[in-house]
Amino acid sequence: MSAELLTPQSTLVVVLGADDWQAAGLESSEAFGNSARAVLDYFGPDYRGYPADNILNLFNDPRDASAQVTAIRRFLRSRIIQHGDEKAGITDIVIFYTGHGAFHQTNNEYFLLVRNSEAGLEYTTGLQIRFLADCLSQYAFLRKFIILDCCFAAAAGAIFQSDAAQIVATQAAEALPRRGTVLLCSSSSRVTSRIEHGQPYTMFCQALKEVLFSGSKSPRRPNG
Repeated sequence: MSAELLTPQSTLVVVLGADDWQAAGLESSEAFGNSARAVLDYFGPDYRGYPADNILNLFNDPRDASAQVTAIRRFLRSRIIQHGDEKAGITDIVIFYTGHGAFHQTNNEYFLLVRNSEAGLEYTTGLQIRFLADCLSQYAFLRKFIILDCCFAAAAGAIFQSDAAQIVATQAAEALPRRGTVLLCSSSSRVTSRIEHGQPYTMFCQALKEVLFSGSKSPRRPNG
């Protein structure tokens, strides 16, 4: 894989999650919303200068999980031009989710909650991680950066990278190629992520924000 940096014209960004979980019977938190906005601000026109057409903001989207996956699929199709195995223009995609992640009690499948996830039906109304993997799998030429700011985030590794710990058994182990996918998680597959009382961001996003915004806005050039 190339070590080239992400560039505004060649990178797509998708932001998912919610900060209102009343339908699922969970406590709301402004930290999730602040975290999503921090990521959107980083990739936005005032900082990194990403075109609006290259950013899909689904945070707090009122549609169900299936409709959100469809929106992602249409977004990718509208921004990517394919000619056989070649591609033109788009080379990378960043997907950031902030919110709640959980396991199905029976099949141990990992899923992410969306705004309209319902109490007692969290799994069927949530975004199953394998559906997201399936959505991305047809774009093998893209470098994929998956950032999960939620509980048990590392469990998604069993879906996105087949040689990861077998937390979700062998579900869709080959959904995405091993090469070309980076999975950045806020927690391990066995622990919850944290929000410190009174803090504006999740603990993970606070650290991520500091790293992103303390870097250079453009690639550093050698002296001279």
